[in-house]
Amino acid sequence: MTLVNVLHDANPKIFRRMAGEAIAAGDAVYTAGQELVKKTVNQTSPFEGVAIDTVNASNWVAIAVPPTEVYANGSGTIAAGTYLRPANNGYVEPWAGFGAADEIVCGKCITANTNASIVLIRLMDAFNVST
Repeated sequence: MTLVNVLHDANPKIFRRMAGEAIAAGDAVYTAGQELVKKTVNQTSPFEGVAIDTVNASNWVAIAVPPTEVYANGSGTIAAGTYLRPANNGYVEPWAGFGAADEIVCGKCITANTNASIVLIRLMDAFNVST
């Protein structure tokens, strides 16, 4: 399923940056060198927010940042109340708890991903939870 209306929050916090690659609405993203937005690549990836536009590289993309509630692309089974971490290809996935070095926690699931891996999350300032 392709996300179109990503925002769930009535008062979203949004900023715009230039896309450094093709980005889809709902992708977990971070800002890399030259202020270019890229999709997260794993659980230790930097994290800034969730893209609310689908764009090609070198186009402006709007990014919802904490504490906004958004729909995101989820990977795996995600239950409501689960803390989330960045994952491959711009997805978010359940945080498994302490153990992996340098894991980042980026949000909390509000509703489970019952609709083609789309999950409603409350973004939070990403923090490192390494042991």
